[in-house]
Amino acid sequence: GTVLGFSGPRPQLVFRDGSTRDLYQVRTLGSGPVFDASGDPVTVSQSNLLLDPTKGTPGRPNPVGSNFLTRDSVVIGDPHIHTMDGGQYTLLREGSFLLWRFGLPQPHVEWQIFAHYAGRQSFTKGLLLVDTSGSEPSSMEITSEHCEWQTQSSSKKWSPVNSEAPEVLLSNPSSRMKLVGNQRKDVKKIQLFIADEKDPVATLKVMCRQGHHINLKLHMENQKWASFVSGELKGQKGQKQMPTGKTSMLQLVTSEDKDFEVKKTWAQLGGSSRAQQYLQS
Repeated sequence: GTVLGFSGPRPQLVFRDGSTRDLYQVRTLGSGPVFDASGDPVTVSQSNLLLDPTKGTPGRPNPVGSNFLTRDSVVIGDPHIHTMDGGQYTLLREGSFLLWRFGLPQPHVEWQIFAHYAGRQSFTKGLLLVDTSGSEPSSMEITSEHCEWQTQSSSKKWSPVNSEAPEVLLSNPSSRMKLVGNQRKDVKKIQLFIADEKDPVATLKVMCRQGHHINLKLHMENQKWASFVSGELKGQKGQKQMPTGKTSMLQLVTSEDKDFEVKKTWAQLGGSSRAQQYLQS
């Protein structure tokens, strides 16, 4: 079971998204707003719902919201991309792309995750996390060459992340990145925090197969941060709501994601020259 968080009146209706299976609750039948399972409001345009979630008629199928954002997004294989808006597609383009961006105006927090896809099947070969929240940008990167994380702070020197124990990797007055848990060398979990927040904004889990490719999963810890997200993992029109019924044929959706492609070199984005050389080879 799930313990629903709420303040004020008890919810009169609880339902699961018909696609993502996430739980949502409605305080008053026939009117909004809609809240997630934690009790946080979810901004949903009624015109973008296949069914009105505030009407609790028995026997109706569960609503599927094109504006409901799942908390998990995934990049796996060559690469298959699963976005926060429920989209699924295969990327058909090499190069560097803005995978995920989080921008908060106050306090100023800005994180960017870039991915580099290369090879005949455009596998994910490199990841770069850039934090420009402070006066000096700081970066973390990993490539499939050695599957080892490197960090760069204001000193401009790159240092390997050798510890398998929890530690703060990068920190400034408004944000920090933390390695959590005791993990294998090829699996690392990194949490991104706003300085005054107890809980992380997002958790990035990275699985690296040395000499081949990188898989990743990004989990948004709370729906309230969703409006500050952009990039490939946010999703875009035309790639939403893949068929989910038992009789549906899974359609192959492809994209070149030209809107998220970046023309700068890896080093210009904040990565190391060594990684750039590997990614261009």
